Formats: sequence, structure tokens, C-alpha cells
Amino acid sequence: MLCQSKLLGTQSGVFHGFTTREGGASTGSLSSLNLAWCSGEQKESLWANWDKVAKALAPELSAASVALLHQVHGNRVVEVSSPKGPFEVVADADGAVTTKKGIILAVRVADCVPVLLAAPGGVAVAHAGWRGAAAQVVPEAVRLLVKVTQGHPDQVRAA
Repeated sequence: MLCQSKLLGTQSGVFHGFTTREGGASTGSLSSLNLAWCSGEQKESLWANWDKVAKALAPELSAASVALLHQVHGNRVVEVSSPKGPFEVVADADGAVTTKKGIILAVRVADCVPVLLAAPGGVAVAHAGWRGAAAQVVPEAVRLLVKVTQGHPDQVRAA
């Protein structure tokens, strides 16, 4: 269900993962670990899938911990202070940063690249398609992560 980075795994307090399609509750053409609410998926299956991902990251997390973006293939990165769960987006953006514990920052990808970032005191995620990459979404995520953690770019680790 989850693939994890050895590098980010060494960062204290950072729970992360790249999901696969295995281990979920979805059936039919959406099986098994579908996480996309815009696919017409049954809400119960979608909630169960996000809950499985959350629990795989940390037992105290749940689907309610998820903060999703409406990805727009740009370079906007936002700071997230509270999750909204898997059925509501927190912003129109392609990157998110948080310093709050208990929030799962998530992006969904098909042919784009998910980028996970960690620094002492915070984490970030970026959805890097070719448009977002050309628009510098990853450097924007690093910039905001460094700003909100009051850190330095050389402290940022990526997967």
C-alpha cells in the first residue's frame, strides 16, 4: 500500500508515503486503493481507503486528517493549518506546507510527479507536472517550507 523513502524516514516526526493501488476497499475498474473523489467512487469506499492510508502512516491519524488540493498545474503553494478530509479541498494550488502535526498533505498524480519535502519543523508536498515543473512549483514549495520553519534550504530533504 505504501512505498517510503529511506531518506525521509530518518527525519524525526515525518510520516510519509507514496501509495500504490493495492490494499483498498474499492471494486471494479476503480479497485483497489482508489483515492480520487472525482472518479465517481462510493464515498464509503473512498473514506475507507483514505483511512487505511492514514492508519498506515500513523495509528492516530484518520481520513479526517487529509488535506487535499484542487491541483491546477501551476506553482501556487499554500500553508495548511487544518485538514478538511478527503471530500473537500483546502485550496486551488499544486503545493502545500504545514508545521502542524496530524495533517496529511496529499497530492494525486497520474503522469505527474509527487514531491515530498521535509525540514526540521515542517513538511511540504508538490504536484509537479510539466507545467508546474516549468513554473517552479518545487522551488516555491522549498521557499515556503524554509520560510514557515525559519530554516535554511540545506536542511530540506526530498523524495
